[in-house]
Amino acid sequence: MKRWYYVDGGQKQGPVTIENLKGKVTKETLIWREGMNDWKKAGEILELAQLFTITPPPIPEAEEVNSESNKHISRIKDSVFYAWLLLFATICMGIMEYTGADNGRIYRIVTIACLLAFIRVMIGLKSYLSHKLNNTKANININWIIGLSVPFTLFVLIDNGNNMAGMSDSTIIKYGVIAVFSIILYIYHSIKLAIRLFKINDHALISIKTFALLNIIVIALQIVIIILLPEHNMEAQYESREIILLLFEIIPIAFLIYGMREIKQKCVKQHP
Repeated sequence: MKRWYYVDGGQKQGPVTIENLKGKVTKETLIWREGMNDWKKAGEILELAQLFTITPPPIPEAEEVNSESNKHISRIKDSVFYAWLLLFATICMGIMEYTGADNGRIYRIVTIACLLAFIRVMIGLKSYLSHKLNNTKANININWIIGLSVPFTLFVLIDNGNNMAGMSDSTIIKYGVIAVFSIILYIYHSIKLAIRLFKINDHALISIKTFALLNIIVIALQIVIIILLPEHNMEAQYESREIILLLFEIIPIAFLIYGMREIKQKCVKQHP
């Protein structure tokens, strides 16, 4: 096996194998091995050409790149429609809860539509953060928020559908624990998402940052109102509670709609 010597900082180094030369020498480094008449630059020695050959990865097909980009742009554009759908479904839910019509099939359909619309908006936001801003940290919290919204929605459906009447106390407690645990994790990841969004310097995200912050405040206020004005209170108090809860839910959604519109306009300008 051939042994090589090389000059580093005016000092002779070696002997080393050709494998050990990689990363230690440049094309201008003086090299010598047994059988050579004199020192030569590494770039002049044919045997060492492999040390300086960089093989780039294959160029992706243009169609694949465009297809991936179009997919993200489509999600961002669709998220505006779903944000409006989320607002409409939320208002419908609030009206049905206020009028006591929250035990039927229509309420369940609207609740599920609300959940699906929220998920689609979050997917659009994820596409913008990852595809346009190359930021995937915030997407971790968005994934958690999406996942946690599912069990909480199911608990709302069970509660409003009077399905708990036939359940045992232990089952109700289990559902309650899951709901509380989901809310705690939801608040935690909402806070983390808000913090990470505020660290991103992007004008299109201003309203989304406001939404993230208001969402945390609204959740806290909703919990306080539910505790102070439970369902078994006087009818007037209960009606007031439903109106206040509805208003609290609408405000952050309004910022979400405006924010996704800003993101959509920015993306359309870049990719008409």
